[in-house]
Amino acid sequence: MSDIKTPNKRKRWTAQAKMEIVLKGLRGQETIAVSFF
Repeated sequence: MSDIKTPNKRKRWTAQAKMEIVLKGLRGQETIAVSFF
């Protein structure tokens, strides 16, 4: 059970991290946001 929950948490963290980077890029530099998209 622990093995199945670990990848799920990792995937969720990646999505949140990406969202934060995009938000920071939009607030700071649009270039980063465009590159990410």
